[in-house]
Amino acid sequence: MKRLGEVLQWSELNKKAYWDRDVPLATWQQRTSEGHPSYFPQAVSAFDPVEFIHYYGVSAFKDDWPALREKLDPAVLRRHAPMFDLTWSRLVGKSWNLPLDGRIIDMPARKREFLAAVSRTPGVSIYEIANMLGMQYRRAHDHAKALSEDGLVRMRQSARQGRMRNLLFPAGAASSSHALTATQRGRDFRQGPRHHPGHGAHGEIPGAGRGRRVADVPDDGRVRHGPRRRRLGGADVCPRHRHASAG
Repeated sequence: MKRLGEVLQWSELNKKAYWDRDVPLATWQQRTSEGHPSYFPQAVSAFDPVEFIHYYGVSAFKDDWPALREKLDPAVLRRHAPMFDLTWSRLVGKSWNLPLDGRIIDMPARKREFLAAVSRTPGVSIYEIANMLGMQYRRAHDHAKALSEDGLVRMRQSARQGRMRNLLFPAGAASSSHALTATQRGRDFRQGPRHHPGHGAHGEIPGAGRGRRVADVPDDGRVRHGPRRRRLGGADVCPRHRHASAG
């Protein structure tokens, strides 16, 4: 993905998607928010997620993306949506592979934290998640049950050493084609014992600061990682208002 400093002014950027016409930004924001077939698919196909979110607005993107993506035809959805999906997951839950469901945005913080933990480490037990989050087992079990009933988590029984355990998996992860397994995260995106300083967020899209790749972003503990500890995506931001424009 691009750095924020690489995002063109709107007068130049809109030509990437609408080369034969000049589209006013306000018109683009309105038509895109409606999923208009003459605006939305072209933007997803032509724009980098950083470019799209910069002009659409972070808060609006978090609110609208799960429903908007359903209006894309299969070819655009398959080819261009996965990176938008992962970016949405990271912005909303500071995690990977969250189910693409707008209910997550208004979910209580600890319940969303539980779901994010399942998404980060699929295949772990309720007990392990409870320990990971410093949560009472009873409360963790209640979250798992509620999320399963909501269709956001799948539970699968597994026997180990003669005991049955409920293993948890995210249902309808953000991007099956770009999903990151725990092994892949441990090998390629792990946190290291040493962290390299990064620049602060610039504009409204975190991790897109000057002098760093967009991948060099804060982890869940807001510790930045340099190129040797690269993590894909971004962190949460102050939305300011739904449609923020820098151009």
